[in-house]
Amino acid sequence: MFLSSKGIFAHVYAGELTEIVKRFNSRFNQNDDSNNKRVVQSQNDILQLIIERDELGRTPLDIAGYLGFKNIALYLVTKTGTPQDVIHQEINVDD
Repeated sequence: MFLSSKGIFAHVYAGELTEIVKRFNSRFNQNDDSNNKRVVQSQNDILQLIIERDELGRTPLDIAGYLGFKNIALYLVTKTGTPQDVIHQEINVDD
C-alpha cells in the first residue's frame, strides 16, 4: 500500500502521466526565458519534484518503476536533464 499523497506521488500511483506532465509544465514555462534567475528556480523546483521521497523513502521514479509505469519512469528520467545539469543544481534537501 502506498501512503503518500503529497507532490506528484498520487499521480504516479494512479499512472496519470498527463497530470504529471501538467505538474512539471506548471513549474517550468519553457517559453519564458526573460528572467534567468526565474528559470534556474524553475529547474530547481523540477528537480525537487523528482528527488522528493514518500514516508518510506521512495522517490516518484522508484514507484513508477515498481508499478511498471514505463512511460512515467522514462518521463521522470528525461526531466533530470544531462548528468552535468544535475551535478550543478542547488538542491534543498531536508532529511
